[in-house]
Amino acid sequence: MRTLPQNQRGIAAAGLVILAVVVLVVGGIGFMVYNNGKKPAADITIQGPPMPEPTPPPTPTAIQDDAVTATDAAPVKTTYSKSPKALQTAILTYTKATATDCVVNDKIVDIDKKPTDQEVSYAASTAITGIGCDGSASTLFVKRTSGSWEMVEKTQLGFSCDTLKTNKVPAKLLTTSGAEKASCNDGTTGLVDYVE
Repeated sequence: MRTLPQNQRGIAAAGLVILAVVVLVVGGIGFMVYNNGKKPAADITIQGPPMPEPTPPPTPTAIQDDAVTATDAAPVKTTYSKSPKALQTAILTYTKATATDCVVNDKIVDIDKKPTDQEVSYAASTAITGIGCDGSASTLFVKRTSGSWEMVEKTQLGFSCDTLKTNKVPAKLLTTSGAEKASCNDGTTGLVDYVE
């Protein structure tokens, strides 16, 4: 076997060390690339400051369309333009369908065709307003669980006692809407005191 001179042995040993370091570095990089390639993208995380816990949305305490909530006991006397938006839509739609002459350009008008802001009394899920150009027919609207308002009875003689009880109309709503006392039509004797 041939031996290297003394000065060349050090160079050969240094070359072997450099070669070993290069192989280890390339092998390490290859190993890391291989392992990261096996992980799904969702498992790769970027380190950074921890994310704060999301703040839960506030618990709603009132319906956002200006409607009163079920906890509101006292009926409110207001005007059409200040009543809940969903109720305004129901009143306008019903007026268009039953008193077409009383709506001009999607505005409710009086007998002289002038825009009017009629009175509306409403509670948690019931409302009373006049329908017609002169507002003479009292109309009862009820808010359904879907949030939409629906006309349930129109009268000039007094709402049916059964309708009022079925829809849980508060007696105070009848007096807020302009009646002297809470009464209803029992269908036989006429108007009687309405008791919830």
